[in-house]
Amino acid sequence: MGIWNKSTIALGVAALMSSSVWAQDKPFAGVELKMLGIGDTSVTRVAPLVGEFEELTGIKVQIDQLPYPGLIDKIIVESSSDSPTYQLLWIDSPWVGLLGESGALEDLTSRAKRDATEIGLDDIVPIQLQENTWQGKLLAFPASGMTWLQQYRADLLENPDEQANFKKKYGYDLAPAKTWAQYRDIAEFFTRKKGDLAGGKPLENDLYGVSQSYSRVQGAITHDYFPFMRSFGGDYWDPKTGLCAMTGEPHIKAAEYMKSLIPFNPPDYLGLMWDIQSGFMERGEAAEAAYWSVRSVRLTNPEEAVLAKIGKAGFAANPESDAGPQPTYTGTLGFAVNAKSPDKEKDAAWEFIKWATSEKLMRRFADEGKG
Repeated sequence: MGIWNKSTIALGVAALMSSSVWAQDKPFAGVELKMLGIGDTSVTRVAPLVGEFEELTGIKVQIDQLPYPGLIDKIIVESSSDSPTYQLLWIDSPWVGLLGESGALEDLTSRAKRDATEIGLDDIVPIQLQENTWQGKLLAFPASGMTWLQQYRADLLENPDEQANFKKKYGYDLAPAKTWAQYRDIAEFFTRKKGDLAGGKPLENDLYGVSQSYSRVQGAITHDYFPFMRSFGGDYWDPKTGLCAMTGEPHIKAAEYMKSLIPFNPPDYLGLMWDIQSGFMERGEAAEAAYWSVRSVRLTNPEEAVLAKIGKAGFAANPESDAGPQPTYTGTLGFAVNAKSPDKEKDAAWEFIKWATSEKLMRRFADEGKG
């Protein structure tokens, strides 16, 4: 047999078997993916861990984080190219219909049904799947669900001196607002200048009573207005006629209420969009904010929020108007696959989506205080 003795043949067979097993375990080894993302927690939590995914699957993933303004335009350009740079796309749920109509996103329905047990499909809140579905097709997979809620400086609202002074001025106990009238009172009460006392300590910066989005960039103001409008009893459409109802009484009341909060907002309120707005809460420079839950987790993480070091964040349900309790709007941020990608890259991208949105990873983030 020349140089091929029995030992050599045995080693060769073992090597082939090992190689075959490796190929089966990592069928996408060597595939490289790029994700067009954003500095949202659904991305920033995952980005530092892509090396773990590569070690697990052999798939290399590069995540580019772009600003929200203009991201949808970049996605449209990418999904129009026959040789796209990005196979993975971060999607805000309001974009699903637009991108669905243009055929930009891969239909994930069959993959999700096939892997239903693995991804815990039945455990996902139905509205999150609905918001990522267009014409019966699941076009993005939920990576971060959000609702509107109240955030506040718990260290200030729980301070005995602040409580006594508030009750003396307004005639009722200082606590997280139950109504929008109380919310405005709290905003007024805590609007203070640098050097004033807050919680018994002199302020190093101005303290604003509230921080809301009023910027028109990418419709930031509408993202704040719509939950206010819903809370005041309004909706997009008239249920009887199916026509736009945005000029109704609840809608006008909501707009007037938002306007009434302006004196207690930062002076550059017309420039406040999501990350800038939430930045005031994260730095402890705002007493409260009615905001989407997507960035709330940052307020308790000292690596991301100064507030976690100098004070304490509190959270409460949305205040109510005279219209009484109303369903609030929700939102879903998802991961999608560029429909123009080659089939193997689409399949590899789905493997990444499953890993990045897995229960195991979500529990890990929660245990690390990054939930």
